[in-house]
Amino acid sequence: MTDGDFFGELALLDDSPRSASAQCTKDTDVIVLFRQDLFNLIDRSPVLGTKILLEMSKLIGERLKETNRVLLERLEILEYNK
Repeated sequence: MTDGDFFGELALLDDSPRSASAQCTKDTDVIVLFRQDLFNLIDRSPVLGTKILLEMSKLIGERLKETNRVLLERLEILEYNK
């Protein structure tokens, strides 16, 4: 991960337990945002809250597309090897 990246965003949206974890290899500044924190932020600053939700949605979409690409690639390899 690099500056500005985030993970664990699904837990903010669906209140599920976090399935992601990370280990830092160098000194790192981290901001933790809990679901209630996000809701409070949206109430206090709808514009900022919307920006955060849009960035999360964009990242989730990108990750889903990449997952689909990898799965299709692996399925094609399996079909080819039959």
